[in-house]
Amino acid sequence: MYLNQFCTKIPVIGLFFEELKAWAVDQHLGEEAMLGLSMEEINELLNKAEKEIIMSAGGQSKWNSLSWNVKADKQAKMEGKY
Repeated sequence: MYLNQFCTKIPVIGLFFEELKAWAVDQHLGEEAMLGLSMEEINELLNKAEKEIIMSAGGQSKWNSLSWNVKADKQAKMEGKY
């Protein structure tokens, strides 16, 4: 019984480790890419991301009306894209 339960979980565990590996590679490559950028390039990326966040919220006035925790959530989701 226990062996059968374990065997059914092996594919799920494999998928988890594949996702974890992909995440780790993305993190490493992202850090390497950032190290190669100048401060101007980093500022441009941050400004672009901020504009995208504001536009996704429906514009500056709607962005301004959001609570700080909703803004933080949207910013965290946007950071995941980069």
